[in-house]
Amino acid sequence: MPKAAVLGALWLLAALPATAHVGFTLEPARARYHAIERFDNGATANSETGTLDGGRGTLWWDAGSWRAGVSASRLAGSIAYAGRSQIGLPVRTTTHLGIDEAALDAGWSLGTQGDLSAGVTAALGVRRVDRAIAASLFSTPLTEVLHWRFAQLGAQARWAFAPGWFALASAGIEHGLGARLAVDFHGVADPVRLSPGHGGLGHRFDLGLGHEIAPGVTFGLRAGTARQRYGGSPAEPYRRNGQVVGQARYPGSTQRQTDLQLVLTMEWR
Repeated sequence: MPKAAVLGALWLLAALPATAHVGFTLEPARARYHAIERFDNGATANSETGTLDGGRGTLWWDAGSWRAGVSASRLAGSIAYAGRSQIGLPVRTTTHLGIDEAALDAGWSLGTQGDLSAGVTAALGVRRVDRAIAASLFSTPLTEVLHWRFAQLGAQARWAFAPGWFALASAGIEHGLGARLAVDFHGVADPVRLSPGHGGLGHRFDLGLGHEIAPGVTFGLRAGTARQRYGGSPAEPYRRNGQVVGQARYPGSTQRQTDLQLVLTMEWR
């Protein structure tokens, strides 16, 4: 579990009232991922498409009208890369991608009306995107590590439509708070650090279905779609053996994923 998630869990243990219910949610997931980077003129610089596997774990506390939680997640896999070399030759290779995330969130109930209930959430988190692009006939290997800090706002609705059964819907937006990108050219040039912009709002939508299979234990299925936008960076000197030979710049990226998650929740009252 990332260090930020551990520190968040310790803080929640100390801050929440002793009467709060404690629970844990485990969400194994498979995601269809697509990312694209574009030049300033709108032309595609490169794209990546493939399937990622992983999941999320969330430790949470429910104090009735509000709740708080700390989560950690990972998605990873080898996906197809398509782009062009610096001299314009087509590049087809593989990217090994890993996306790690840790977040601290709080939620507040908006009330219940019959079988319907609703709430809102706010979260602060960090995300690390490791991108290792393999060499091809016309290109050398490239490694990027993006560190991203974000804030999220969301809303959820729950419908208890039958005894022990419920449906969920949620929507949220994400805004970047800061980023840094480390690029390793594997000896072709010196490593460089870039500062991507926030890139505009990202979003996520989810629909889910769940069933209480035992007291305090629910099992369900959730499908979602999300988009993250990472902004471009200012140009930085591009060096080879310490000598400036050009400029390096991150063009920004739009990343979309559609995922399916199994959801197992256990609550201790």
